[in-house]
Amino acid sequence: MRAFPHRSRAPWRAGLLAAALLLLWAGKARAGEIVVVANPALPVDHLTLAEVKSIYVGEMTFLGGVKLDPLDYSHGGPAAEAFFAAVVGMDPPHFHGWWVKQVFHGGGIPPLMVDDVAEVLRMVAAEPGAIGFVPAESLAGVTTVKRLLSLPAP
Repeated sequence: MRAFPHRSRAPWRAGLLAAALLLLWAGKARAGEIVVVANPALPVDHLTLAEVKSIYVGEMTFLGGVKLDPLDYSHGGPAAEAFFAAVVGMDPPHFHGWWVKQVFHGGGIPPLMVDDVAEVLRMVAAEPGAIGFVPAESLAGVTTVKRLLSLPAP
């Protein structure tokens, strides 16, 4: 008989608990479907991935006579990670660094930084040229913005 039989199970339980917590955390950190949204006054009903990239890298600044104002998140997060990986092939820090170089060399105006999804939705609804990206689940019941492109979950 072992002197401490209860200790033989403790590492197994601790490992199982750690694995469960890791899975729970990983599930929360992953981004789901991302939707590119714009003000309903923007005279298009759909954008391609290439067009969204052109907007976010400053190549396309007008669309249908409307000045475009792309929005970005100041704090990054899973939605920004998924969006920038799919659209420009960079993570947010590299994308922001790329924009710093562009601005330094006189190459345009970077996307406007916002704090959260609520601010993206508010600004897109209020400004005719505003365009942003949000997690699809944040659009439940929202009728003040137009969906232009859906990016599948990574």
